[in-house]
Amino acid sequence: MFAVFAALFVAFSVFLKGFLTADNMLTLLQTAMRIGVSPSPDQAMADLLAGRNYEANQAIASLFAGATAEMPDEYRARVAAIGREMASLALKQQGFEIEIGDQGNPIFWLDFKKKYPHVDILIDDGGHVTKMVIERGLSLATDMTKSGTVRWEVTVEGPRESASATANVKGEIVGVDISQTARAANWSAFKEETLKDAVPTIKQAFGTAPKMVEVDIYDKYVMFKAISPRDKEVTTYKYDYNGVTMSQLHSIVDSTPIEVRMSNKYKLEDFLFDIDSAKLEMAPALGQKAMERLGFTNGRVVLYSIKTEEDPFARKNNLKTQWTVSCQQGRKSGMVMYDLAGNETKALPPH
Repeated sequence: MFAVFAALFVAFSVFLKGFLTADNMLTLLQTAMRIGVSPSPDQAMADLLAGRNYEANQAIASLFAGATAEMPDEYRARVAAIGREMASLALKQQGFEIEIGDQGNPIFWLDFKKKYPHVDILIDDGGHVTKMVIERGLSLATDMTKSGTVRWEVTVEGPRESASATANVKGEIVGVDISQTARAANWSAFKEETLKDAVPTIKQAFGTAPKMVEVDIYDKYVMFKAISPRDKEVTTYKYDYNGVTMSQLHSIVDSTPIEVRMSNKYKLEDFLFDIDSAKLEMAPALGQKAMERLGFTNGRVVLYSIKTEEDPFARKNNLKTQWTVSCQQGRKSGMVMYDLAGNETKALPPH
């Protein structure tokens, strides 16, 4: 418990001018001791994170008030509450709700049943905050020095699972990692329901329906290249159980496909297609058709790809956007191509 508060103290001492004072140290120790001597420290910490510990709230508010004195008024209060809010925000973003109560009290469970008549997953005695880190990130523009933006990272661990969330200094969640959870283990981009959820999630991340350059669907993630709404450049993105994330190399690597750059006849905009026209949820059905077409009875799909390519055999407009389904059985592999309506256009037999 003390380590959490000590980490906060050291971090703010480094990042915030004037924070390293005796009063702040005393406040820090008093707050840690109140929770540490509690009959149930875990419960006390949970109450703190949920905002139900009045004394701790006051102590932490005073502690952060001094640390944030030079911050703009519009988000000083938000920073003061960030520590206790992030764990809940991280879980709520993934569709979880947090309830704290006495497991031996039947009234608690009756109230729980009324509040949540339908439950998908129940984690008994779930996650506890095990680490909070405040760190200034690397900046590629200054020879990899730590002069980037300041970020929070909070790690929540349970008996069998762990997750983490990253937030900016305003307390806004900018990333969640649930790769070490049962949900991540059961998540697959080859499922129709997953791909149905992917499209609205991607649209929400972009603020509109993005113009796609290429989509590659693997079992555990979807990689896609699209026009960035920020700088209008071709950028590589990833969609998985953590949502939509952008490649960290987008500023130093050209994501434009080689066939687009080498085309003498067409421009980039000629290769773009709408995400809705691709109908990603068609993938499982196309995979089944491809397996049957290739005669694979015990094989598997390894990749679905959607992109616009030049057809050298076409007479006029030789650009076409199509699916390519790559399958494998043992050492044999084959591919089947389909148009956006799901009609087969070409098959490469197993070899």
